[in-house]
Amino acid sequence: MEKDEVTEELAAEVKRYRENEGLDVRSISEIMEISMQDVTKIINSDVYKGAEVEPADQPKVTVEKGPPGSGFSEERLEEILDQVYEWGVEFSETEYFEKLTDEQKRHSEFIIQSFAQFMYSYYGLEPTEWHKKGPEGGLEECCTWVFPKKITAGESCFESIAPVLAAFFSFAGDRGLVKNPQSLVRRIRDIDEEIAEKASDPRNWGLAKSMMMPARDAGVDLEDEQELNDFLKSRGARPLERPEGRDKRWSEEEVRDLSTEQIVQKLQDFGVDFGEEQFLEDVHDFHSASELADHWREVYPVTATGFDEDFIWLAATVLWERLAPDVVSSEQLDDMMQKGYDLLYGPFMERKRAGLRDRKQIEACNLWLEVWEHLKERFTPNMESIRDAEQVFSGTQSLQNWCQDMEMELGNAGLEDPSFYEDRVSYCREFYNLFPESGDQILLNMKIAEAESLFALGELEQGEDAFKNIIEEYPEDPWGYVRWGDMYCITRPNDEIPLDYEKAEEIYRMAMTRNVEDDDVVLERLKKLEREKGER
Repeated sequence: MEKDEVTEELAAEVKRYRENEGLDVRSISEIMEISMQDVTKIINSDVYKGAEVEPADQPKVTVEKGPPGSGFSEERLEEILDQVYEWGVEFSETEYFEKLTDEQKRHSEFIIQSFAQFMYSYYGLEPTEWHKKGPEGGLEECCTWVFPKKITAGESCFESIAPVLAAFFSFAGDRGLVKNPQSLVRRIRDIDEEIAEKASDPRNWGLAKSMMMPARDAGVDLEDEQELNDFLKSRGARPLERPEGRDKRWSEEEVRDLSTEQIVQKLQDFGVDFGEEQFLEDVHDFHSASELADHWREVYPVTATGFDEDFIWLAATVLWERLAPDVVSSEQLDDMMQKGYDLLYGPFMERKRAGLRDRKQIEACNLWLEVWEHLKERFTPNMESIRDAEQVFSGTQSLQNWCQDMEMELGNAGLEDPSFYEDRVSYCREFYNLFPESGDQILLNMKIAEAESLFALGELEQGEDAFKNIIEEYPEDPWGYVRWGDMYCITRPNDEIPLDYEKAEEIYRMAMTRNVEDDDVVLERLKKLEREKGER
């Protein structure tokens, strides 16, 4: 795939997985069934940068996903599906099953198995956790987003989802297999009509389904590869390709197990005229191993196809680390970012069970500050917003999301070690000076974080000036006033700051006189202030 072959539909699909769901390149490759190399090319294309994603139709899931690389276990998924299958057999012999229509019964096994698979693969939820709500809960999102996106089926199947699952939840509740079955039944019935509506809208279909549905409607046997490919060709679509050579994907661990000589030999076997001297020059001209692998494909007659395509990129990644350890690649920066998240939250499944316990904020923030120093070397004056800067880094996290997480965690680390407040002040100033054309909300948050950190350091005069500048620049936003007033009463980040209810109230009421956009926030602060005064 060349960058000029990237379509808007393909770019939007990758963008939804990467930005709305936080999936890494490997996970997107697994789901979309294209090589990691092609995923990276799509991310680095101009079409990707301009692709629009509608968050309202694709809810953002803030936890890591199940595909490989985030605590997901294929073995555990198989165990869950086997277990649920056994439950389904028992379910089919109960009165709950008998009350279903013939059409619903016909779809029941497929629906129940798919639900169990998606709940674990996308949300990390096992059957005993299906009742969970909020960021960790996925019942509604699974049924109104994942099912419509992934499942190629007729209207009757989607209309059967709620009745089948409601009956199954009732059965499982009687057997003590799930928690809060009444709640599960109520929640699935509440979205009954929405499931079918979302499934009938092509805007909610994934790329593969968008290709399959017209074929299905035309009477094509989707199990017949030749018939399906003939249909796709007739519509000008790219036919499905059967991977050649290897029968499974390369993993980074598998490439690391090879010696440097073996990796180089295999690259040469695939047509890459590798030379160490040229390689050591190239690592200074490209930000990532992926870009270098793209370069190899452009200048050499690379013969790797099918599952072997990923070897080129993975080989570049491993050789970069071995032969040029002092030159930091995007892949290494991404690993450092992800290690920081693991230090803060732990691996995916442990994170869900432990909440925020054992957060290693100091270690994580030191690691992230190092990442920031490396990234700054890549930024150029023409990158006026953080979105512009995405071109010099592509990884698991978008730069915009990570930069905001870093600001927040530096503040948390400051509670343990005040020196991190100094780092936070420097970081926030660097950010808004480097990227003055970033969105108002992220710039406002950075400037508020800077002002709060100055207060935490006991620099009251500088903190006051910083907040005054904020409300002058953003006079209609309530948060500048609210967070400023909080410095004197509700949060007081430094014991040297005098408790001053009158000053806090004066600042809050200043917002009311300036007709801020959301005065409910300010009114709530005034009520909280009165309560706090009454308790003293």
